[in-house]
Amino acid sequence: MLAQEEARLLNHPMIGPEHMLLGLLAEADGVAAKALVGAGADLEQAREVIEHLRAPVGQDPYAASPPFTPDAKMALENALREALSMGHRYIGTEHLLLGLLDLDSIAAQDLFRSLALSTDELRMSVDDLIRGALKTERAHDEETRRLRIHVLEGLLRGIELYGEVVEAVSHCVDRGEALGALMSPPFGFSDVQAARVLDLHVVSATEENRTRLEDELAELEARGSD
Repeated sequence: MLAQEEARLLNHPMIGPEHMLLGLLAEADGVAAKALVGAGADLEQAREVIEHLRAPVGQDPYAASPPFTPDAKMALENALREALSMGHRYIGTEHLLLGLLDLDSIAAQDLFRSLALSTDELRMSVDDLIRGALKTERAHDEETRRLRIHVLEGLLRGIELYGEVVEAVSHCVDRGEALGALMSPPFGFSDVQAARVLDLHVVSATEENRTRLEDELAELEARGSD
């Protein structure tokens, strides 16, 4: 855990909110890091500020794993509540940062104040990033749905014209020529459809498989109209 490493490197005997914050900053690709950097936080500068806030105690930085402070434990509990309230089945850096922001202790407030970070602005930034990620995920899911519909339509038409398809590709000398034949009149399959139809086996061109593909197609089309 990055927070643990930060505490050990600073010779601090326990993991506190400050080390969790440093750990979130160190996880550069995380939502929390993006929100913190966007608010003006810098990992090296934050380390210097925290080092002045809490002096080292002289312990071996690579001694046994330091435990969590009560505030850090509360931040983890807050993070779990944040994740559950959003319906997420994981605890990400965004939930951990919100968990830190939920702390009402003086020490936690002093931490953000010392780093010149506005807790309100950070909350809004995290919310915006989460909404943006959700929007991107939904767009990807929709693109995947549309592509699958396109493939299914090609496969169903390939099954319907199976005899003609076999006849057309049987005269081709290689896969490239066969794909070209399927993409040309009278078939007019797209490149994606042609590849899947060309790979269609005799066992797949059955009424049972056709019904399964039709059911999947209907389900995907209905999902798009929700």
